[in-house]
Amino acid sequence: MKREIDSFGGEVFLGSENDLISRYLSCSKKYNLNEIIRITSDCPLVDPKEVDKLISIYQKVNNNNNLYVSNFTPPEYSSYCNGSDIEIFSLEMLEKVNKIFKSRKDREHVTFPFWDGRLNCDHLKIGWGNRINLKNIRLTIDYEEDIKVMEFLSSKLNLINASLEEICEIYKKYNLYEINGHFDSKAGWK
Repeated sequence: MKREIDSFGGEVFLGSENDLISRYLSCSKKYNLNEIIRITSDCPLVDPKEVDKLISIYQKVNNNNNLYVSNFTPPEYSSYCNGSDIEIFSLEMLEKVNKIFKSRKDREHVTFPFWDGRLNCDHLKIGWGNRINLKNIRLTIDYEEDIKVMEFLSSKLNLINASLEEICEIYKKYNLYEINGHFDSKAGWK
């Protein structure tokens, strides 16, 4: 994998496997980053246009480094599908979380305190405004059934160039919910 990343000029940063807050902090400091865009590795089909949209909103609204922008938190109130998760927050907020929250769950999941009300911050929840309903669509990879869905989707679409809406249309057209829709979006959260 490192070879593929090197081929397009990317870099790999390695940090703590279990303490993601520590990993995010170390990476942010190494590359002198003040804002963090979080897209988790179990969400491989995040639409770059949606990332750009959230970045634009964050840049327009953020004026105090206390803004958390997300499109999927909390999941039960999101109009986006599971697997399209994008989060943006400041290094300053991450440093606060690092000092205050020490539980294994918080250290692993990084942003829970931003959206569950335990950290005082401005939470801007971005909704899906397009014509197709994305509820009950699962584009994340946690289980074998999720891989089967990804394989099917890749047989029908060029996933690199497909938009989130195009991917979701195929998911619905072929009733892929029957394969992986029974999993709760919070199932892997310990």
